[in-house]
This record gives sequence, structure tokens and C-alpha cells, in this order.
Amino acid sequence: MIDVVDGMPDDEILHCQAWGGVNLFGEVLHYISEHRVKYEVDRFIKKLRIYTISDQDNVGPWIRMNFPQIPYIVSLHGFNQYGLAAWTGISGEEYYNYDQGGPDSSLVNQQYISTHFQIGPLGSHYPDIAYVMEGDSPSLMHTMMNGLNGGPYDHPEWGGWGGRYELLDLTRQTMVYTDSRDSVRGMNNQTYTSNQATIWRWRQAYQDEMSARVQWSILGNYSAGSHPPVVSINASCGSAPLIVDNVYPEQVITMDASDTYDPDANITGKNPLQYSWFMYREISATQSNTASEVPQLNFTLSSDGRIAQTRLPAVDQACAAVTALQNENAGVQESCQQYHVILEVTGSGSPPIRRYKRVILKVQPPSSSDMRKMRKRDEL
Repeated sequence: MIDVVDGMPDDEILHCQAWGGVNLFGEVLHYISEHRVKYEVDRFIKKLRIYTISDQDNVGPWIRMNFPQIPYIVSLHGFNQYGLAAWTGISGEEYYNYDQGGPDSSLVNQQYISTHFQIGPLGSHYPDIAYVMEGDSPSLMHTMMNGLNGGPYDHPEWGGWGGRYELLDLTRQTMVYTDSRDSVRGMNNQTYTSNQATIWRWRQAYQDEMSARVQWSILGNYSAGSHPPVVSINASCGSAPLIVDNVYPEQVITMDASDTYDPDANITGKNPLQYSWFMYREISATQSNTASEVPQLNFTLSSDGRIAQTRLPAVDQACAAVTALQNENAGVQESCQQYHVILEVTGSGSPPIRRYKRVILKVQPPSSSDMRKMRKRDEL
């Protein structure tokens, strides 16, 4: 591992996935700190990002105490109380007894695995379920470049298939990211708010993709397989987010995905691409009661869902902390809200593979004259 990190350019990062404790990382960091001077140690650890499946020994706390500048994702809870961890959202609702009726448990039971995973020359080696299915895999899914996951762009708080994690210390004296919560409508049409929901909300997508990939090892030709669509919004293509810096309260925003294409479009028997636009509302909140703080964006769709329009909230909602007279020079909030819009495109194959595009709308504060008008109105 030391050789790998030393061979990397300074501007690259290494995503380290810890599935059974972080003993190896501890040994590496101890060796580096004992044999190198400070600036060399700092240069080394600047390249590291760690996602660990809870603390399974005391090495994790030791790393966070001695190397607080390493971005470190971990579910924090009592020792061995894994049912409290976000990563169990991948499949653990029955084993750990949470969110019953919310996630689709039929997608992660042994019957599903036998039918969709344990087939073909590779899938036949896939093991039966013990405890929960793929309990460690959120650390891998966090880094997949599917257009949704925040991991590849160093933003665990953006969420994705590996879950959504917030900084524990906003002063950044320590860079620990730990569980946050999403509110998700479940199979029984009830809304569940939990840390596990930050993962199980994507279950249909990640199970379909795994199933499709297993099929690649069985099918005799490319055209028979399922492949991901290529998503483009407003001429921005690829998995990186489209960041729009200069938008203003009550502005109408148009997002056009007409250039999105299906690599299998000329193959007969395929389904049309499906487009789903939604706001990832929790990311914009500064506390867990999202609805009390973040207004909901609504979308008007056209061109079979390829084009979406939304009107941004009024200034008293989007920039409340910025424009409030009592917050002047108080350091409460220096910018207006940012809104994350997600486009999910479902591919044409069966099972379908999904790809995403994230649009981040950064609302700018109103002009000084607008602020004076708003305060005068509030005084009347």
C-alpha cells in the first residue's frame, strides 16, 4: 500500500475500503509516521480517503485521533451494535429489525440471489447469504462513477448508493464523516426517515445492475446484454455533476437531457429510456428536520420527460439566513441554499442499468436594494 500511495501524483486520491477492521491502515500510518518527517507524512496522508464498515476494533479510533485530517467515513455506535449503522441498509432490515415494510426485502433474499446472481461460470461461485447480503459493499458502491455517488468527487454528504454521510465536526479540525438520514417512501407507501434509508432507497438500481453484470458472463453476444445509458444535461455529459453557480430566487431553470442516448438504440427488442427527475432535498438542510428548512422544488416535464423546468424558491426561503437582519455579521450563513436535482435514466435492457446526472443549483443572494425592500416589508 505504501508503494501504491508513493507512486500516485499529489493531486490523486486513494479510496481505501475497510471491510474487517482497519489494522492494515493502522500499520501503514504508524510506519510512515515513524520513518518520515512531517511534511512527507502530510503529503502521504493527503491522498487517503477511508470508508470503513463501522469500528470492528480500536484501530479506527486510534487513526482518527492521531490522523484527524484524513477524511474518514464510519458509522459511530456502541461496539458490535451494527444494526444502528447506515451500511446495513443494503439488505439488513429483517436481520436487524428496522424500517419494516419500507425496503423491498424480496430483492435481497436467498431466492433472489439464487435466481439472479448464482448463475453462469462466475455467478456459480457467489456464496449463499450469511447474516446479510453484501454487508460490506456500500464502501465499494460509494466510489462507483454512476453520476449519482458523491464519493468520486470527495463529497460523502452528496449521498449515493453507498449512503450519505455528514461531517461530525464542521470546523474541520477532524474530518470524520458519519451517518445522516433520508426520508424515503417505502413499499407500503409510508415514509421512513433513517440512516439506513440513505442506502436502501437505491436497492432496485444496484440489484438490477449486479444482475445485468452477471448476465454479461452468460450471454453469447453484446447485443443481448443490458448496458448503461449515457446521460447529458444542458450539454454536460459524463458522471461529473453540472454545477450552476449563478441562479437567483424565483428564477425558472430549464434542464434539457435531450442529448442523452442509449448505446443499444439500434438493437431491436429494447425498451425506451425512462427519465425520472427529483430533488435530493436532505442535502440542502443544516439539520435533520429537512421540511422545516428546505422548500420543495417541483418539476414541469416535457419531451417525454427529457426536459424539466423548475422555479426556484423566493428569497425569503432560499436566502433566509443571509437576509435576516438579526444575522448580519453573525456568521450564521454566508450563502443562500444550494439545491441538488437528480436525473435518473433507466436503460433499455432487462434487467435495466441506471445512470444519473446531478445538477447543483447555487442560489445567489439578492442585491442590497432587494434586501432593503424585504426588510422594509417585514417591518410593516
